[in-house]
Amino acid sequence: MSRFSIEFLPIAADATPHASTRFGVIKIGDFEERFEVSTEFWTPARYESQWAEALSRLGPNSPKSCLITSITDPATANFLFWWPTYLVGQSLHFQNHVLFFSELKGTFDPNNPYPHIPDRSTTSETGEQISEWVIPFSDVVGAKKALLDVSSPLLIAENPVRL
Repeated sequence: MSRFSIEFLPIAADATPHASTRFGVIKIGDFEERFEVSTEFWTPARYESQWAEALSRLGPNSPKSCLITSITDPATANFLFWWPTYLVGQSLHFQNHVLFFSELKGTFDPNNPYPHIPDRSTTSETGEQISEWVIPFSDVVGAKKALLDVSSPLLIAENPVRL
């Protein structure tokens, strides 16, 4: 059984056509969270492409990545929602964050968000524990190979990225 997935939920039959939001779900081990996704700036296919890219780049030489779960145009927006992901030893640590563009050094490029991933911290500035969800890195190793295969259904629009 898969220990990780991130995907869009099916569009409800009574949904407004051309709505500017969709809903998704991320599953990490036994944890599951639904999230709202803005589709004003990125299409669902663009999100899925970023998720595939983010997961495929993780490894010993690239121990940080991120899964963007909602973004609007950075030229007019104040923030985005994302899941910074950290490879620590043989484990992947996921944290749910809001990235405020005003706190960045430099301009945010949505095609290359990776330089803005903060170093992993387990406590906030006020000393509170930061929530993390952890799975073994081996749970995604096989899927990384599939992510690089252009014929993989993982890269086709509207298909879930399941690892």
